[in-house]
Amino acid sequence: MKHLNITRLALTAASFFLLLIMGGIYTGAPAGQVVNRVKPPKNPVQRQVTEWTQVLSQQDTQGHLDLFDLKTHPQPLNTYLDQLAQQSPVSHPNRFKTTEKQLAYWLNAYNTLALKLIIDAAPVNDLKDIPGFFSIRRYILGGIKMSLSDIQTLLARQYPSKPYLVFALSDFSHRTPAPVQLKASDLQKQLKQLADKTLQQPGAVTLEDGCGPIHVPHFLSELTETNRTETILSLLNIHAPPRIRGDLYRECNWQILFDKPDTRIRQSL
Repeated sequence: MKHLNITRLALTAASFFLLLIMGGIYTGAPAGQVVNRVKPPKNPVQRQVTEWTQVLSQQDTQGHLDLFDLKTHPQPLNTYLDQLAQQSPVSHPNRFKTTEKQLAYWLNAYNTLALKLIIDAAPVNDLKDIPGFFSIRRYILGGIKMSLSDIQTLLARQYPSKPYLVFALSDFSHRTPAPVQLKASDLQKQLKQLADKTLQQPGAVTLEDGCGPIHVPHFLSELTETNRTETILSLLNIHAPPRIRGDLYRECNWQILFDKPDTRIRQSL
């Protein structure tokens, strides 16, 4: 009987040890040592940041990219596009419950599609040389084929009172700001930083003598026409250089003029 009890005890111990291994509890580490386990994210959206960040990290200080290198080594961009194709705020609304998560997705998706269109057409120097750049060419987002114009329309309809979004939409030309990786957790802060950086660049906003017209970047023309002048003046009062902001306090019937769009692509030569 005593021998039988010892045998049962040994079998029980062995079974428990096996369960520990199968359950992932046993680490094989010395006693007292903590082992960090790297778990893959359950939500594919969480993985999207890595590949897109990797692509944008190749920009120089002026926002230029080496298109030849990106076309030769397309894996990070294609991986990110594949992830965008799997889900979107439309196809998986439960994974994009906050406005910030929805906006971060659509803004990053817009910039990604723009870069993909340029790389597919490369070598190319100007957006004008890519037929159907904004409206004809489409890629899958959350199971739906969408163009750049489709995304712009969606943003205008669903988020009409968010003028800061135009600072985050980049077509990788000198017409628009250089893109950044947008994150839901920091989105509002990032949008205001983009507005500061864009409008405070030398020559970005100019004011003629007296109450003359105000010249602003062309991409601001994409703001909703309703109250567009008032919206632009409000943005300038917050984000324009101090001298411009001081002049705007004068009582004038301000006229907004949009600069000629520079559609040359931001690329390293």
